[in-house]
Amino acid sequence: MRSSCREQVFDIVHRRGLCSYRNDTKWRDLRESVLRDMPFPPPHILKTLFEDICPAEPAFRQDAHYWGGWQSAFPAGESASGCCAVEWVKVRPRYQ
Repeated sequence: MRSSCREQVFDIVHRRGLCSYRNDTKWRDLRESVLRDMPFPPPHILKTLFEDICPAEPAFRQDAHYWGGWQSAFPAGESASGCCAVEWVKVRPRYQ
């Protein structure tokens, strides 16, 4: 029987000796403040606990020429619990 996403996350966190710094409320607050207060949705790179390697960084040291997909990466409502698998996120709050 396949375990739930949260069970898989708890297993990875326990195995790797990690701890949580953000809860669902904080992820929701981040998403809402970006969509409400920023003049554009900033580009970002998201790494989940399920990925063994880091996602490719597209020239992230320079100003970006694209916008980030905050609605899909950080869903609203009950599906915001999907953020439980986020290991880290890098945000580039400048647009070229």
